[in-house]
Amino acid sequence: MVHDDPELQDAISRYAQRYRPKPRRGQAALTVALVVLHAALVVETWLSWLRMAQALEMCIADICGYPAAVDRTFWVAIPAGAALLVIDLAVTAYLMFRRRRAFVVPIAGCCVQLALFAVTALLLADAGSA
Repeated sequence: MVHDDPELQDAISRYAQRYRPKPRRGQAALTVALVVLHAALVVETWLSWLRMAQALEMCIADICGYPAAVDRTFWVAIPAGAALLVIDLAVTAYLMFRRRRAFVVPIAGCCVQLALFAVTALLLADAGSA
C-alpha cells in the first residue's frame, strides 16, 4: 500500500509541519486588547447616548426639537452596538480558534463603533435643533 511507505509518511509530516500556523502570542494579546477596547467603546457610546438624551430632555419637554429622533438614536446606539460587539466576539473567537490573523476584526469593529457613535451624535443634534 502507498500509506505503508515510511519515506512518504516522513515527507507528509515534514510538509505539514512547515505549513502549520505557528502560535502568535503577541497577536493574541493584541486581539484581546482590541476586543476590550471595542467593548469600552460600546459602553462609552451607550453612556454618551444617555447623557445627550438627558441634555435634550428639557428641550423636548418644550417641544422645541424632534422627539422621534431620540427614539431612533436609541436603536443606533444600543442594540446596533451590542449586535456589532457580539459579531466581533464571535468572528474573532472563530479566527483565533483556527489560528488565523484575528486582530483585524476588532479593528474593523472599533471603526464601525466610532461611526455608530458619530451617527448617534448627529441624530441627537438633529433632534435638538429641529
